Amino acid sequence: MLISSFATIGQPADQQGPMHPRLSKAPMKRISDEELLERQFRYDDPEGLTGLCRERPDGSLEPEIVGYYRLRPSGGRAANPAATYIWCCHCQKPTHWDGRVLKDNSAKTYIIGADCGRKHYGDKFVAIDRAFDEQLARQKLLARWSQIELLRDQMLAEVDTVLKDPVWRTIDLKRQELHAAKPDFVFRLSPLIKRGGSLIIREQLRDVAEEERRQRSYERAKARYKSLSKSEQAQMRRDGLAPERDDSPIYRTHEENLGPVRGRHVVIDDGDVRSCAIRLRDLLVQIAPIDKLGNIRNTQLSRTLADIREASERLRGAFEENAGAWRFFEPANLDAVDRWYGSIRHTPFARKLPTGREVHRPIAKAITPLISETHYYPPALDLLLESDPTDR
Repeated sequence: MLISSFATIGQPADQQGPMHPRLSKAPMKRISDEELLERQFRYDDPEGLTGLCRERPDGSLEPEIVGYYRLRPSGGRAANPAATYIWCCHCQKPTHWDGRVLKDNSAKTYIIGADCGRKHYGDKFVAIDRAFDEQLARQKLLARWSQIELLRDQMLAEVDTVLKDPVWRTIDLKRQELHAAKPDFVFRLSPLIKRGGSLIIREQLRDVAEEERRQRSYERAKARYKSLSKSEQAQMRRDGLAPERDDSPIYRTHEENLGPVRGRHVVIDDGDVRSCAIRLRDLLVQIAPIDKLGNIRNTQLSRTLADIREASERLRGAFEENAGAWRFFEPANLDAVDRWYGSIRHTPFARKLPTGREVHRPIAKAITPLISETHYYPPALDLLLESDPTDR
């Protein structure tokens, strides 16, 4: 990577501060993505490399990183006091566990610690080391891309089967039926479901015990007041301290937690199976053969792969949640949502419908229930979500 110095915008060049040092362009050989995918970069026995040169390399020559080793034992030196280091051509002794394998213009092969490479070759090593890291990152992205490419056609066929599965279509139709029959109910219940809340019934109940306690307190205060002299009573009246009877009702708020809504995807379409399947299908069609990728940058590859993983995870989560959609029609759940809706529908903040106030009918009488059925689950989805290949 070539990093050039630059001038500060709006400031004359002769007033600039010190400019950044110019790094040499990394002499990385351009190889095709197919070749990169097959290349082995990691060495588990760098000291056993054929033709390894143990001389100190000429720092003026142009190095090329051809591999790396990462042999630091778990716990480092503290946990492994007898572990031996790997030879470093710069230090001329074993001093590192991690480093690079490189060649230079003389075609000799060396192993050198990463920090020592910067010391030995200067800025040009920084550039080639950065380019090598990008090459490793691309190799890992290509390995994942290749894995998805192998599953692409199978997954697309299975997504098509999901979209045709009558179970998921039935859930969609049942949701539409509920929206049409109970629009105000859906309007109020949807936000609660989306934030994962529970059905809470709040009632204002007359607190008779508190009213009786207040009355007893008043009678005691009145008795004390009557025991005072006329002048003391007059002074209390002037000070506003004379006892006064209060017969206003006292209310307390009673809360009853009915638990979360079951089968929530009968109410909302956020994360339903069909929309998640369509999202994944639209991403999978972008997976082209590796030899057709051309100059697509690592960032774009990474973004597409991340989007596919996210869409795959959302689809698997949608299967898990939507499979229990029929539970919305369990008697206990229907009773809970009916009670909750009946407790909040006449609040001051109730939604005003164009057709007037909705006359609440129990959900079980408004729409026919869903019946639990066996649904189709795409086998390739779990393969698609397997862990990424390890770097090589």
